[in-house]
Amino acid sequence: MKITCLMMQKNENYLLEPWILYHGLHFGFANLYVYDNGSDDQASISVLRKYEALGLNVNWKHCKKTDFEKKGYLFSEKIKQLDGEDPSDFYFPMDCDEFMVVENAIGDVVVDTLSILNSLADYKGCTAPLVIGTAFDNNPMVSELFFRAAGQRKTFFSKNTCWTLDLGFHDGKTKTGEPPHKTNIAYVHYHYKSFQQYVESARQKLEGRVDSFSKESLEEFSSKKLAGFHLVGTLIGGRDKYYQNHYNRLKQKSASFHELHYFNEIISRLGLGVNDVNTNLPEAFDKNIPRWKGYIDTIKITNKGFELAGWIVSLYEFDLANIVLIVSGRKYKLSGYSKCERKDVEKTVQYSNANSGIKMFFTANGKLANVDGSQIAIYLDDYGTRFDFAFSGKILSE
Repeated sequence: MKITCLMMQKNENYLLEPWILYHGLHFGFANLYVYDNGSDDQASISVLRKYEALGLNVNWKHCKKTDFEKKGYLFSEKIKQLDGEDPSDFYFPMDCDEFMVVENAIGDVVVDTLSILNSLADYKGCTAPLVIGTAFDNNPMVSELFFRAAGQRKTFFSKNTCWTLDLGFHDGKTKTGEPPHKTNIAYVHYHYKSFQQYVESARQKLEGRVDSFSKESLEEFSSKKLAGFHLVGTLIGGRDKYYQNHYNRLKQKSASFHELHYFNEIISRLGLGVNDVNTNLPEAFDKNIPRWKGYIDTIKITNKGFELAGWIVSLYEFDLANIVLIVSGRKYKLSGYSKCERKDVEKTVQYSNANSGIKMFFTANGKLANVDGSQIAIYLDDYGTRFDFAFSGKILSE
């Protein structure tokens, strides 16, 4: 049995190679058609080049945003072309975050090639649009748990039946005009990225639409409800709120989450690392323990600026370059920092380690006046979410 998968992507560097490997191992690289929609990420381009040399079909011609909007048309035309030249038994239009599996009669998810082919054999020659039975959505909090989302409408086609296909592959039509036929084919859907991956993806989509990625600019853009405004709320809500929402969903709908250990084992071996959350994060939400703590022991004023010493304990991977110091209303951006050992913190602060200490440097031009603790604030700005350091008030002068 010959199965063809078609997929369009742009800069999906963390999903692309696992998607190619997973479906290539099932169906052969020569039966995968990847349309690159203008990737400028070298990691993604390198992956495509590597597997192109091994038989993957890569189409580099459709690199505009308008091409993405018409991918349903592009795929349906390609399927018709293949039907006339080198037909397959089935054609699957897919997204880069979708991985094909089978949900069998007793509700188990099976991932081996033979089970997929045996299940598809039941639909050979079907002239109706075929749709997957369900999808299993990932949760970025816990790698092995997936939410069973019934009522899916993702379309695929048997040989010589495809007529039209929409942008999202939800409303495929066949030559007979028959209503869709539900199957037991399912997708594991990596719809939910880690927060950092969400940021990268959102920035890519919003580039050129927003004046800047400051909180003020993003809020103004969102208020106008322009294309892509739905991405802004999560950005400025920040990572703690992002993971809090996923934690709440995990708790409130626990009965609908399923453990897909075997699939997760396979896909992790193929390099999929979407779930990069600290393993202590669920416990921290369970017990309402702060996910971030920061403390400044001393601030030293020198003729070059400010030198700060303190510590950071966080369950999140922050870009520490976003630390900001405000002195008497004036903002200073971090000019350098170094991490150091703090065994006292390791012994007393939950989730800490020996390397929790931090020294920070802020350059200031001109003479610095004497200040007191009430005039100082230091925080980490994470896409509009402010994480404040506590401060002992101890100020030293050179």
